[in-house]
Amino acid sequence: DDDGFTPLHLASAAGSIEIMVELLKHDAAVDTSSGAMYSVKFEKIDRFFSVSELKFDLNEGCRINACTATQFNRAWFLEELLRHREIVIEMLFWKDGLTALDIAMLREDEEMIRRLEPLTPSTGQPLTMSVEAFLLERLEVTSIQEAEEELDRRIKAEQEAYAAARASARAEEEAEEEASWSTDEGAEEEAEEEAEEEDREEAKGESN
Repeated sequence: DDDGFTPLHLASAAGSIEIMVELLKHDAAVDTSSGAMYSVKFEKIDRFFSVSELKFDLNEGCRINACTATQFNRAWFLEELLRHREIVIEMLFWKDGLTALDIAMLREDEEMIRRLEPLTPSTGQPLTMSVEAFLLERLEVTSIQEAEEELDRRIKAEQEAYAAARASARAEEEAEEEASWSTDEGAEEEAEEEAEEEDREEAKGESN
């Protein structure tokens, strides 16, 4: 996809052995690397933290595995990371991306690792980053205060864009409904005119 994920990457991220086996049967490339990737490990926090369509329960601590640079540019994610940066244990960055094996290693999926390890090498050691350094880089600012201000601006812009999109969608729905009513009214008028014409023809025939 646009982030460099192959079906094998996704199977590894989901821990799906069956899908992985089928992909390998069809000669899926095991040494393909994704785009630049980040991984964040959090310590205990009493809430849910969502990334993409996946949810991780942080009550026991967790690692957000194999998140793409695209996901890490999203304002809502950066805002959460800024808000809870004190609970981040480790943040890693792979400039050259990850293979399916790397993702399995991040997930500590022993069965997936056992099957993939003989087939493909790892992409190498990641760079360890601090949350502050990551945020400043992502937001292109020089201080945490500037990061907070920039995130406020981005969140507001996203909310306004969302509201505008909803308003546009509602306007389109209303226009379609109005067009449908107009069509129905026109059809009814046409049917009434045809019925009147038939009545006139019948009356004319009876008079003759």
